[in-house]
Amino acid sequence: MNKNYLLLASACFILVSSVSGHRAMAKEVVIDFSSRQMTVPLPVDRDQARSYDDYFSKSFEEPVEPPYKKITFLKQDPPRYVGERVERLLHGVEVDIPPEYDYYGYEIRRYMKSILTPSELQDSIKLTESIADAKRARIIMEYWQRELNSEMKILDEIISSQDVTSRVRTTFRYNETKVSSFIPEMFGWIDRNIDFLEFLQENRGQIFVRYPLYAVPEYEVRMEFLKLYNLREEARKRIIKYSPFRAMVY
Repeated sequence: MNKNYLLLASACFILVSSVSGHRAMAKEVVIDFSSRQMTVPLPVDRDQARSYDDYFSKSFEEPVEPPYKKITFLKQDPPRYVGERVERLLHGVEVDIPPEYDYYGYEIRRYMKSILTPSELQDSIKLTESIADAKRARIIMEYWQRELNSEMKILDEIISSQDVTSRVRTTFRYNETKVSSFIPEMFGWIDRNIDFLEFLQENRGQIFVRYPLYAVPEYEVRMEFLKLYNLREEARKRIIKYSPFRAMVY
């Protein structure tokens, strides 16, 4: 084999390696999920009753989010009296209603339902889509917040200027408090998910998943990962106290 051929072959090898090196390295990475120094078990509620050792010794099926298909929304008949209007403040917040009338809540759940599917957390394309979906949910929540605040202001004026029963007045104050608590908790849930997803995107290639095990070899990345994961989980636990959102896994 002549010298020129060897030089050409070497150049081609270097070029191919430089172009596809990242992909080749990714394929060669072998993660030891039994290493408890760099691996943490983070099961969803369904699997949390197991022992710590179970997570490292058994196989688990990934959690499945409830289906939220795209639907056609309908307009509710207008409320017949002030009391009914007051009661509707909690529709979609604490009171389950048919999905075709629950535009804001249903659409938020639809966009948030699968944003943290474990098998997709290492897929940069899926992560990008999930971040976009969570941000769409946030925009919907902004519209919902405006509508709720506007409705509460109108009801406050009506109740202050009209002779309504003490029951209606008390119910309004109760519902107003509930809605005022719900709004920041909903934003918190969405925002903590966005923070976590963006962190995963920024650190892709450093976080490996085999549900419920999450291997993060780099110590500082692992500590930030756990911090953001726990903040998101705390926000989820607050939001699933509201009946319409009880089925949300993430």
